[in-house]
Amino acid sequence: RGHGWASPPCQGLYLSCLKHFAGGPASLAGLSIAAGVCVAQALTEAGVPDLQLKWPNDVLAHGAKLAGVLIEVQGEYDGPCTARVGVGVNLRLPPEWRATLGQPVTDLASLCGGRPPERNALAARLIDHLRTGLITFEEKGLAPFVPDFARRDALAAALNTAFAPGELTLAGLHTGLNLLAKLKDPPPDADRCGCSNGPSARYGNRRQYEETVHTCDHAERTWG
Repeated sequence: RGHGWASPPCQGLYLSCLKHFAGGPASLAGLSIAAGVCVAQALTEAGVPDLQLKWPNDVLAHGAKLAGVLIEVQGEYDGPCTARVGVGVNLRLPPEWRATLGQPVTDLASLCGGRPPERNALAARLIDHLRTGLITFEEKGLAPFVPDFARRDALAAALNTAFAPGELTLAGLHTGLNLLAKLKDPPPDADRCGCSNGPSARYGNRRQYEETVHTCDHAERTWG
């Protein structure tokens, strides 16, 4: 979506894990959710409390981004395929960097009283959780990860706007994910306006939501 990527030298932890799957890319729906749960669990074990997950791939602490997950998938339509799961965690962010990132961010040093977990130990913990989680996802799909995601869901019960290419948007009340890692449909009597499901979501208040709905009169009155 044209967003830049920035990282101060030696101030973050970045790693990736590669996993082969027998199925095709379509069988990996929800893998970023599962990976996010694994990252949050590893960071929690390392002493970082109150972590949330923002669909589809951000780990937040107190509403600010602490870590992220990026996944690259290659393979045949019917399988096999390979997934590269990349993880980035902010260890220490200089103040001058925070002002340039365009969103609330935080780091482990701030959350851990200036003493973040040791880098190699944290990397080992993340890899261990990702290894176990990727095997579980291969065997059982997204279902084992949904309860933990629901407990950490940063967008739960919030009015949000999702963005897609071509200036298409979807505004509505976030009620969770289904087992295909898609946003659940709202109750039948809920007010809703849908132009397109998008790959990202943003927080919004009720006024912003109403303004978005009022600018989407050309869209069908459906969700998704």
